Amino acid sequence: MESHASTLKMMQLFAALHMSSIPTEKDWRGGFVERAVARFVFGKRRDELGLDGEHAYRQFFGKSHEEALEMFRADSLSRQEDLMEMPLPCFKFYVRAYIEYLNSDDSIGDTDGSICFFSLVRLRLNEILGLDEPLQNTIFDTVKFLGENPLRFEAESEINGSFVDQANKLLANRLQIGG
Repeated sequence: MESHASTLKMMQLFAALHMSSIPTEKDWRGGFVERAVARFVFGKRRDELGLDGEHAYRQFFGKSHEEALEMFRADSLSRQEDLMEMPLPCFKFYVRAYIEYLNSDDSIGDTDGSICFFSLVRLRLNEILGLDEPLQNTIFDTVKFLGENPLRFEAESEINGSFVDQANKLLANRLQIGG
């Protein structure tokens, strides 16, 4: 438990140092250049988040790390779904609150919140592998933590699959894809 407590403390320190500001409208919808490239090169509007992205925007826009952390405490499953749909700059900010939640005692017994972290990492794996190393390491340290602690989250392998297997697959994919 000592290493878990120190990991959580390091995560909080990291968050304080690297979360300079709450994502802006530009982070959510892109600036002029990003919108123009999306429109003329890819034929779509960058500011169109889609139905699920707009839902994530309504839930998270303007929220601080602390407010987001409270949102994960209240409903980690729904908030994780929002993380799947938000633009990368916003994801980078708000995934830290999810990680802090999963590493806290508040998440004990939260099978859905823990199992969905694996899905989130699988879905956004290529983007995660492009993140700065400290955040990438924090994400994969959390994957490892979940894999090592299924009982903490009351996960039953017959229902939820093996946390160990899911964690090991993601960690192997990181090495295989990310080098």
